[in-house]
Amino acid sequence: MSKAPQLPLALAHIALGRDLFPFELARKGGKLAKTPLARWTREATTDEETIRAWAEEHPTCLWGWRLPAGLLVADVDDEEAFAGTGLELPEAPMQRTPSGGRHLLYTGDGRQAVKEVAGLDTRVGGKGWVGLYAEDAFSGEAPEAPPWLLMPRAAGPAPSTDADLEPMETRGELIAFAGAMRAGGMTGPEVYAILEHRLEQGGIRNKDEGWPWTRADLRKIAQEASRWARGEPMEPPVVKLNGQGAKARRPAPGNGRDANRAAEVVELTARELDSREYPETRWVIPGLLPEGTTLLVARPKIGKSFLAFQTAIAASLGSTVLGQRSGRGSALYLALEDGEKRGQKRMRALRAEMGLRAFPEDLTLVFDAPRLGSGLEEYLNGWLDRHPDALMVWIDTLAKIRPVSSGRRNMYEVDYEDMTTLQALVKDRGVALGLVHHDRKAEAEDYLDSVSGTHGITGSADTILVLRRARGEAQAVLHVTGRDIEEERSVALVKKGIIWELSDAPLPTKGAKQNLIMEFLFGNGRSKPSEVHEGLGLDGTLSSTQKMMGAMADEGLIEGNGYKGYAPVLPPPNVTLNPYKRTSTSSASNKEEDSASTSKDGEVEDVEEEAHARAAAGREGAPRRRIIK
Repeated sequence: MSKAPQLPLALAHIALGRDLFPFELARKGGKLAKTPLARWTREATTDEETIRAWAEEHPTCLWGWRLPAGLLVADVDDEEAFAGTGLELPEAPMQRTPSGGRHLLYTGDGRQAVKEVAGLDTRVGGKGWVGLYAEDAFSGEAPEAPPWLLMPRAAGPAPSTDADLEPMETRGELIAFAGAMRAGGMTGPEVYAILEHRLEQGGIRNKDEGWPWTRADLRKIAQEASRWARGEPMEPPVVKLNGQGAKARRPAPGNGRDANRAAEVVELTARELDSREYPETRWVIPGLLPEGTTLLVARPKIGKSFLAFQTAIAASLGSTVLGQRSGRGSALYLALEDGEKRGQKRMRALRAEMGLRAFPEDLTLVFDAPRLGSGLEEYLNGWLDRHPDALMVWIDTLAKIRPVSSGRRNMYEVDYEDMTTLQALVKDRGVALGLVHHDRKAEAEDYLDSVSGTHGITGSADTILVLRRARGEAQAVLHVTGRDIEEERSVALVKKGIIWELSDAPLPTKGAKQNLIMEFLFGNGRSKPSEVHEGLGLDGTLSSTQKMMGAMADEGLIEGNGYKGYAPVLPPPNVTLNPYKRTSTSSASNKEEDSASTSKDGEVEDVEEEAHARAAAGREGAPRRRIIK
């Protein structure tokens, strides 16, 4: 097939009102596979400008059509095998495929096409797409699909109606059913659609009414089944579920479940583990914010909520944040310490500061939500089910959704249990769940020890971000560590107005005294501790200054020793530093600005007007001094 640009083909089809997106053919595992180059479930479009931009970005791409609800495509891959079934496909609008098969277009009644037929596959409108290979593909009016094409698949002879099927109630029955559908050639989403249909029609029965089957359970079963090779029956997997078959987080009274029962153990040989294929880790911010649970920790009124809000907006747009291009997908932000009025003010201010033309359509805001064990899990699972392209969920703050403790249980166990429950919500979904959390009041040498709560919180989180900023100062440091973080590190940030950006300044140190020492060394070059102590007129003894500079050398901020003197390791930042006078009013003015922008309860005052003014002026004006804390 020619790899010449397919733009004329795309323009012909969008003129017919067909939503298109680019895809490419790539060889995977010895077979040609179609790989979308855009999120087709939400980005497929008839917009000519977007189509031309895609064509320019991917000059050799092919074009896929997101089938609308009510249409169905029968894909005949093997004519000989299909002929052996004795079934017939009525004449319909058609196109030939690159492999020599044919696609026929029909209308459906909304049911999933699940009949197991040799040599034939299906694409169902609202849930699937099909490649377009000619400008006149599917020309003409589509007839109704033959009734046999809409019958449910099963492992043996297909029953005529759902009513003929015995209701399923155990995990083993559901896994066997999903495995039979997968062995018949169905995809993971098709398996889930059938399971969901069976649940709605009463074909899945709750053995224990206090422990009902959920759509999240069915999705996990379908996800496990989708890892099997299509058409090849395999042993049923062990699936961990939220509802039936799973250990209760907080069992409802009288539900009859034994929370301490023996768990099923899955054993894999090294060869079996190596042979499995798992999806790549999804990132909201490459290298900083991956899928899984992430704690964002800082002191109150430091700006962590704005950082979380900023990343949620970037995720919903696929825009740049902290110097990185964000992934793109639907985002949910639970601003549980804000009301709608404050949320609106912050949203408008961030829009102005970030230079957005419009408000993100794929960002959902919630200002009140139930707690864990009281409906939060059901709400989040439902939202994630409705948004299959979801990338980011922020809960601000963690304390707002945790159950009230009776005080009778070990706090480590409570912390670990709550975090494990939250992890289960996004496990295997490729979604990042961010939890805004406060630090403890006491200073800590290890930044992980500054996280409020027991090690049950830090030990169970996948990623931990600790944001430190001296009040009144713009410079900050973001400490990053986690299971998917190859090397824990610290990143210098600067708060410009209400948004966070990467900083070109050296990483901030622990306090104002270290800041003064750094500024002195930048201005005077290599100096001995006695020269620094005398030149700055520092409080305390010379010995304390010597120890402090030795510690700064150990941290890599300066280099040298007390005999030959110390010098900064990094070159001075591209900023203007004030003279080293302790009577400088810079810090005080910054504190006044900080307190003016934030009230005692954290509400931003007049931030929208300030943001619009800065945006209109292009952030021009007198340069502000960056202080290295």
